[in-house]
Amino acid sequence: MRRGLSWKFAFQQLGTLKHLSLPFILSSGSMFSLEYILISLMNNEYVNKRHEMLPMLIKIAIILVTALTMIFVLYANNFYHKQRLREFGLYTVLGLEKRHIRGILAKEKMLQFVYLALFSTIGGHLLGKFIFMGLNKLMNDTGATLMDYPFKWNSVLITLGLVAVTLCLCHFLNSWSIYRLSPVELLHTQHVGEKEPRSKKLLGLVGLLLVGSGYYIALTHADNVLSALQMILVAILLVMVGTYGIFMSVTIMILKGLKRHRSFYYRPVHFLSISGMLSRMKSNAISLASISILCTGILLTLGLTLSVYRGIEDQINHSNAYDYTFVQNEEAQEGNKDTLNHVLAQVKDYAKVQDATITQEYLNFVYVQGEKLEKLPNINEVDSSSINERQIYALRALSLSDFNDYYHQNFHLEKGKVLMTATTKEKADLKELTIMDKSFKVQPITEDFLNTGLAVDHFLIVFPDSVPLDQFNDFYNLKVEVNHKPTIEGPKYSLSFNVKGSSEELDKHKEELEKEYHLSISSRKERAKLIYELDGGLLFLGLVVGLILVIGVGLMLYYKQISEGQEDHEKFVIMGQIGLPDSLIKQTIRRQILTIFLLPILFALANIAIASKILQALLRLVAVRDIMLVQFSFLAVTIGFVVLYGVFYGLTSHTYYQLVHPGKHKDSIIKSI
Repeated sequence: MRRGLSWKFAFQQLGTLKHLSLPFILSSGSMFSLEYILISLMNNEYVNKRHEMLPMLIKIAIILVTALTMIFVLYANNFYHKQRLREFGLYTVLGLEKRHIRGILAKEKMLQFVYLALFSTIGGHLLGKFIFMGLNKLMNDTGATLMDYPFKWNSVLITLGLVAVTLCLCHFLNSWSIYRLSPVELLHTQHVGEKEPRSKKLLGLVGLLLVGSGYYIALTHADNVLSALQMILVAILLVMVGTYGIFMSVTIMILKGLKRHRSFYYRPVHFLSISGMLSRMKSNAISLASISILCTGILLTLGLTLSVYRGIEDQINHSNAYDYTFVQNEEAQEGNKDTLNHVLAQVKDYAKVQDATITQEYLNFVYVQGEKLEKLPNINEVDSSSINERQIYALRALSLSDFNDYYHQNFHLEKGKVLMTATTKEKADLKELTIMDKSFKVQPITEDFLNTGLAVDHFLIVFPDSVPLDQFNDFYNLKVEVNHKPTIEGPKYSLSFNVKGSSEELDKHKEELEKEYHLSISSRKERAKLIYELDGGLLFLGLVVGLILVIGVGLMLYYKQISEGQEDHEKFVIMGQIGLPDSLIKQTIRRQILTIFLLPILFALANIAIASKILQALLRLVAVRDIMLVQFSFLAVTIGFVVLYGVFYGLTSHTYYQLVHPGKHKDSIIKSI
């Protein structure tokens, strides 16, 4: 075959099959555009200088987006290629050899590379400017300008390399498919009939057990952060595998059950839709399960990241109640208030200090059994497998006078009572506590006093005076030998204060104070910058990954409807020819499409509902404890995605109707098939 003729074939087929090639180029181009944006941000000087943590998050995003892009592009290419097998068979009948067909496909991939290169680099750079500004806005950085997002050729070359590798892999798979199929198989692959699938009861039972086990883990490991963190991946894996089993077996069993219900099945609409779904449920089950898992992933990703970002102000306020906090570190010989009073006097030379308070507190881990706080077993002395990690809590203890000074409160305590709150409702509702083998009545306080800097579940306990506080430290402290010397964690002394006016002079002397007095100094401003950077970066990561998943869902739904429309076209033409009314055919189409669309999204919503408790436990790791905030975040994401899913339904069902409706079989889409 002449080279010019093969190029003509390649150009012509891309145009003729635009209902397949255009979605492929648009979806792939969108994903590679996001890839370019991430790579350009990774190489951006402004990002690397101003946001220390962001490059790490962008690296994670690049890995996830690259993996997802490869999966979705290969899926789309596989579908695109399968729809053309009959066309390739006709080429062989016309006298073309398989090497000629591979040559045409290679040139098509070259044309696609040009389109994707232009789409991903030019479109990606233009969109990247807006995303760059939006990202800095998310991180509360108002100093960025469009000039800080320059065009970099190394970002372009890396992106084009990824596009080239992906398309080369697609071409290899396509060529292998043509190589192993004979001309007869190429001609008849699309017309292989599908038998009604057998319902595999064992597979369905295993699927139900796996999903049920995943749900059980999600419901029973939500009371403790460490337990939730350990088991969430197990629960996700069980539900993912079980979902495939349910869609491949249980759905078929339900359809067959409806078929046995004669009074229901032999109504015209039910008969047509159920028999049609049964005939091809074998091929649909895997794609429906995949769509359901993707929908769950979208809701999880966007819901979690939105919850984290909306809780930023609470995180800042609770982690740094004052403008500055000075904490004596382990290098200090003897922590005491006199040293910090001396530091305070020196600090007053650098800034106008307000609301200064010096606090003594103890922080330890305890083993909680019911109402009893026991000493944590020494891991050097007991078998670690015998320790139930769900019962390990951090415990922060203060005296009443320090607590009132620090939080500007006026609480009173009788002897034998303690103030107490906890991160978990079960522990916060306790009426009595056994501490150091002594029973104390609990006077509850709100969660507002909890330290969000502690990622694990913990108690805050306030004793009436400092005497039981010293006893508390002796009782619960683990004596661990380091270099043959016993080490005991002592009390932590901290100086906290606000600053009126400028704190520039204090910031200049901060390192000097840290070295001289063995202090760890944190400021609200620095913590706010860190939290905004981390949470803003997480939200950006969630949005990018969520967008890739949305594109993948839309692509799968569209191609699935194209495939089904081509399979059903002749059936619905016959229905029209034998006299079935147009309204009945439309109703059958609508019911069948609606059922197929609703199954994945309903399953995804059930997954999110069951997972809500364990997700709230995980969010406590990043100090998001406002349950209403989390619920409203997930509700907003769910409503938004359901609306978008409905748009997908409208667009793809219209395409399906154009393909199958007898009155529309002369449509241009049918012609191109």
